[in-house]
Amino acid sequence: MSLLFLALLNGRLAAAAEGAVPRPDVASPAADSGVAGAGVAGAVAASPESASPDFPVTLIVGLGASLGPAGLSGSGGLSGGGDGAGRILVHYRKVALDLGARTGLDANDLREVTGISAGLRWSPGRPYLRLGFVHFHETPWDVLKAQPVMATLGSAVGIRHRSGGELALGVQAPVLPVETHQRFGAYAEAAVMAFPDDSGPPLYGGVELGLCYAVGKDRSGR
Repeated sequence: MSLLFLALLNGRLAAAAEGAVPRPDVASPAADSGVAGAGVAGAVAASPESASPDFPVTLIVGLGASLGPAGLSGSGGLSGGGDGAGRILVHYRKVALDLGARTGLDANDLREVTGISAGLRWSPGRPYLRLGFVHFHETPWDVLKAQPVMATLGSAVGIRHRSGGELALGVQAPVLPVETHQRFGAYAEAAVMAFPDDSGPPLYGGVELGLCYAVGKDRSGR
């Protein structure tokens, strides 16, 4: 009887010892969950949705308000105005070629102002810096009424042709980024324009608000 009891006890101890040793062909639940978590994290990190979009072209429309010295010499106090603007950006990484046009009215001796611009825009993120060349046609209201066609063509007698430089600081952010893949955006900027000639105010300052739309294929691989 004693020998039978000892044999049974020895068998139970051996079975317990075998269960305590991990089997190489069975993975633990903790290891499985760790591997699965690493796989999910890797998939998220590698997902193209996490990349920022990179479109080749952006179209921009906006409305602006300007403020500058009144009088041809800039000594008549301050004068304001407003305009509508449109620009095309052609992107290469963080730098874009910026081509623009604007038209509006200025209260300084009431004149119509049409301008074109060309420059570069640097965008390290949502903020951006824009630097460029501007050329303005400033048409007194009386000249515009007397020669509307020639004034539109930029060749009326009395138009002031002015060229100068422009510096702008702004910020652009996507609107409805998920639904539109960040194609739609909004922007706000402040700009200063300087003109070296003496046929009008030497400086203009202004603010501009508007919308943008990116066109073309997203080059980020999203």
